[in-house]
Amino acid sequence: MTNAYAMEVGVVAARDPVEFNIATASEIFQLWHVRLSHQGKRHVRKVLVRMEINTSMVETGGFCDGCVFG
Repeated sequence: MTNAYAMEVGVVAARDPVEFNIATASEIFQLWHVRLSHQGKRHVRKVLVRMEINTSMVETGGFCDGCVFG
């Protein structure tokens, strides 16, 4: 008797198709605006620059629904 182990290996295929989530630059900027507690968009951009997060994001004008109806 040896202390060897046998490993059985196989390929498991996914039953459901893979799903990708894609966001536009303005949607990403809006997400940071919400994550930072609906701070002003100028402040959000300053925070992103300070944290060295991609700042090529496009700002959309106006307020979001959370800011207007909150």
